[in-house]
Amino acid sequence: MVFQMKNAPKLSFAIRLLSIFIGCGLLILTQRYTLYFDLSTTKNLSPPTALTEQLSSATEPFNVTIFSSNGLSNELNIDTLARWIESISPRINVAIYDPEKYPAKADYFDISSDGVIVIEHNQKRQDIDLIEQIIINEAHDLENIQNVIARAFTLLVQRTPPQLLLIHSNQTPIFDSTSAMGLELFKSLCDDNFISIDAIHVDQLPKTMPQYDVVIFYKLTENARQHRDHLAKLYQQFSSTIIFNHPKFSSFINSIISTNDIQLGTEIIEAHTNHLMRSKNQLIVEYTSRLNQTFIGVFPFSSFIDYDSTAKFTSLATTDDDAFITLESDVIPGPFSLISQSNARKRTVVNNYLFLTNGWITQGDNLYILKDLIESHLDNSPILSARDTSNDFIILTRTNAYKLCLMLIFLPILVYVFIGIFFSKR
Repeated sequence: MVFQMKNAPKLSFAIRLLSIFIGCGLLILTQRYTLYFDLSTTKNLSPPTALTEQLSSATEPFNVTIFSSNGLSNELNIDTLARWIESISPRINVAIYDPEKYPAKADYFDISSDGVIVIEHNQKRQDIDLIEQIIINEAHDLENIQNVIARAFTLLVQRTPPQLLLIHSNQTPIFDSTSAMGLELFKSLCDDNFISIDAIHVDQLPKTMPQYDVVIFYKLTENARQHRDHLAKLYQQFSSTIIFNHPKFSSFINSIISTNDIQLGTEIIEAHTNHLMRSKNQLIVEYTSRLNQTFIGVFPFSSFIDYDSTAKFTSLATTDDDAFITLESDVIPGPFSLISQSNARKRTVVNNYLFLTNGWITQGDNLYILKDLIESHLDNSPILSARDTSNDFIILTRTNAYKLCLMLIFLPILVYVFIGIFFSKR
């Protein structure tokens, strides 16, 4: 009994030290824990289940290198973004570097600016420019960046690239041409996003067409009219199609579509204000992306699309009210639709073909528009919509749940232990 009384203070002191050690250890572990405990109704704080399942079949690791200065990291909450990326799959390794503090690392990745995410997998690489994402996403929502990152992972993990076919009636090469009317930059856009695209002249169409993910009908002119029946059959055969139409030949395309739900006009649209200075036919139009982003497109010499909104079609690019067309002696005011898409995102009609060319693809946000149109046909993964954070006071991740437990349970215990140690020494 005397022995127990003598050792009781030492035992009590050891228990207190052990409690402090365990508490500090738990605090450190929670800072390193990366999985989300998502209690939001929209589940926007967790990685998409479809993406997690896609990456689960990968055998090679994903290396994500984020180049971000301290200022940009604080502004964009890069630490939270990095934890979200790590939570997608245990095969993802994330490293963050300040390009100014680690110039050798930036030089190794050929990075010359702040705010770049490099994702590597199986000898393939995708770069995401965060500054570019800030510019094209006015709301600066974290979900927009998450969607871009999710799309990059999807591109890298795919075993075979998507197959696109472009059917045309040009008499000169298309993808190899660097002229203003060529499509070399469009071909490069596909290559950069690991998309395989072939081009074929209408005169060379085989009777039995191989399977493609998307078929593009590009500027089919009068010399394609003899193949109308074959083209109409292909349009019905392939469920995912994009049409870039020459307005002069709208009647030909209307006969291929063979439906009254959507019809293409032939009259060129003019605008009093929203046009380039050199021509009232070179329209400046707002485009709404699948991520609900607003892009400014430049559409030269376009005509309108008349579609039935009740037939599950919607407009992605529409002129404002000051646009007009002249029909004989009548002036018909806008707005007019230039791009219409089925709600299932499998049928897209663009009553313009020039903005796909080398001469116009770099005008305005045309490059982003084209990329969005292609991705809308290929990407079936769910999209994270921006959360309404007006009433948020905490993002309840699993890490934050542990922190709350520490503050409400373990911290009072630690305070009690420290107070006990202080008074026991007196």
